[in-house]
Amino acid sequence: MTVLTLRDVPEEQVHVLKARAAQAGTSLQAYLLELIARETQQADHGGHGRAVQHRGRAGRDRRGRRKGG
Repeated sequence: MTVLTLRDVPEEQVHVLKARAAQAGTSLQAYLLELIARETQQADHGGHGRAVQHRGRAGRDRRGRRKGG
């Protein structure tokens, strides 16, 4: 299996995900794996998965570092 690392996830979003995992009675890792499985399965059925939108950060490069600094 592949290991994925997410950086620069806002704390508020982490708290929401942890709360949802707890409500589902599972760990954050298991909750996120299920979320990924659902999203990728949707994309496989007729290609009608949700489009992923890039939410760029003004003044930051793709790794979240400040540009020109």
